[in-house]
Amino acid sequence: SALSSPGSLVLTESTAARLFGTADPIGQTIYRNGTDPYTIAAIAGDPPPNTHLPFNVLISAGELETRTPAALRWNFFGARVYLKLTPGVDRPSLVGKLNALRAEHVDGPFEAWRLDLQSVSRIHLHSDLNDEFAPTSDVRYLYIFGAAGLLILLISCVNYVNLATARSTDRATEVGVRKVLGAQREQLVGLFISESIVIALLALPFALLFASVALPIVNDLTGQQLSLSLADHPTVWIAVVLTLLIVGIAAGSYPAFVLSAFRPMRVLRGGQLNITSKYWVRRGLILFQFAATVALAAGALVVHSQLEYLQTTRLGFDAEEIVSFRPPDWTSDDLSVFAASVASEPSIESVAAGMPLGIGWRTYTMPRETASGETWQLDMLSAGYGYVETVGLELVAGRSFSRKFGTDAENALIVTRSTAERLGLEGDGLGPAPEPFDGLQVIGVVEDIHNVSLRQPLRPTAVQLDPSFTGVVLAKLDPGRTEEGLSVLERAWEAQIPDRPFAFEFLDEEIQAQYQSEQRLSSAFALFAGLAILLAGIGLFGLSAYSVRQRTKEIGIRKVLGASVASIVGLLTKEFVILAVVAIAIGTPLAYVGMNRWLNEFAYHVEPGLWLLLMVATLAIVVAVVSAGMQAVRAAASNPATTIRYD
Repeated sequence: SALSSPGSLVLTESTAARLFGTADPIGQTIYRNGTDPYTIAAIAGDPPPNTHLPFNVLISAGELETRTPAALRWNFFGARVYLKLTPGVDRPSLVGKLNALRAEHVDGPFEAWRLDLQSVSRIHLHSDLNDEFAPTSDVRYLYIFGAAGLLILLISCVNYVNLATARSTDRATEVGVRKVLGAQREQLVGLFISESIVIALLALPFALLFASVALPIVNDLTGQQLSLSLADHPTVWIAVVLTLLIVGIAAGSYPAFVLSAFRPMRVLRGGQLNITSKYWVRRGLILFQFAATVALAAGALVVHSQLEYLQTTRLGFDAEEIVSFRPPDWTSDDLSVFAASVASEPSIESVAAGMPLGIGWRTYTMPRETASGETWQLDMLSAGYGYVETVGLELVAGRSFSRKFGTDAENALIVTRSTAERLGLEGDGLGPAPEPFDGLQVIGVVEDIHNVSLRQPLRPTAVQLDPSFTGVVLAKLDPGRTEEGLSVLERAWEAQIPDRPFAFEFLDEEIQAQYQSEQRLSSAFALFAGLAILLAGIGLFGLSAYSVRQRTKEIGIRKVLGASVASIVGLLTKEFVILAVVAIAIGTPLAYVGMNRWLNEFAYHVEPGLWLLLMVATLAIVVAVVSAGMQAVRAAASNPATTIRYD
């Protein structure tokens, strides 16, 4: 019952400690905006970090219950509405009944609105709605991260399989002796798989050490608070043990069956082993490894390019050096005093009241229908004098809001170019506005602006002059005097509101915050691609080292017969380069298809082209040449007399 009566509130534990220390806060009175008294009725535990509803204070909405029926606004609730549903309720039927109830009370411009339900548990990973209480993510990114992590694990397993089968001839004698002494093939398979599991088991402590060191980086990358505590995540540890066993068995199975298949008599007599099949399997595994690496690298390049595009695309207004802040209950006279106090400062270019652009403020559905019966979205923004100049809207016809025209305060409207087209305005678009803006006059037309993220198509936008609007104030700072400008704003704020701290946000940072998921995806892809390249390089380095060792005598003979260092290096690296080229032909189209599906989620995006193929191809070939070439150069530069005598 803590919030059952008007004027009561609930504090979180940390907020209560910050305000009252160790004293008992229950029954104490605190003031909102310095004027509205609230009595502390209860203390709540701090919300967990994975909540969709982070809060410090909960204020009673009990006064809403005192509204008369005439004051109820069926078109706007002013807050989230939470419903506790009866288990087994038919949700589609409930949504239909809610909208039927609403239709009984609403007509006019808001008739086209519809109510819907969303499960709280689906908000974080499945919601793409505006104005969530906390930044949301996308469940598809979890699948992407999981798939990339699985590819990294498979690349590691491929390295193990390749190196184990490449060294199979070194263990042929061991297998032959064991078989002569009575070992069965099943026993040998079990032995080699056990070795693989033991290696994975020995790697586990190192993996946990690396994970603990990397965890702060991962938390920063994902924006989460993950931990390695067994008590917090027992299922994770069960998954770790299962992964260890699966990796050990999967990586060790093929080498085990290959090694256990050797015939003891042929091996012990020094006969030739049939390694052709193993050779082609190794080629196939290297091809898979390189194709996966190419796909990850291509994905990382596309995500980085798209993120750079989102951050640099012109949105139709100026977002840099614009500061937004929200004064408490200011009148237009208060705003005028504030603006006059900073007008002479060279670090402040302009000040105006108005809604910030680019973050999806104030959207509603137009009741107008096109010839096809389609309704369309309109962003309707309130603004004061000087707003157009402060946010840098580009006029293509007409003029901005001005105090020289007394009628502007009553009926002036500025629309974007696409809005003028949607409304059917002819010529330059100036003149009387059609319904639902009857009575308003379009005095200016500006270039289109992106008032929502670039994931969504351009939406028509209109700006209406409202001199009394002071809910948000925007200040344009001089680009070379940002710190000085902030100090000026803070001093002016303290002069008018001394008992409340000056809290502000940069508009460009608010816009970029919409792309947190893409920023994390870009960083994660870069990390995964780097790991894949490193592992692929290590695998090729090991295989080329073993291949060079197996061909030591051949290299010596070729040098004696006059072969140059360059020709020997080319001979030893040619196979790996060919495999890299084939991997490019396989991995790049796969990445292209996958990334195109991701890019199509954005209404505006880059177009992967030839540049992607060239960059990925160059990277893959460089990795192949460097990894295999290091061993090849050292072998080709060795003294042939020494190698031949050794053999």
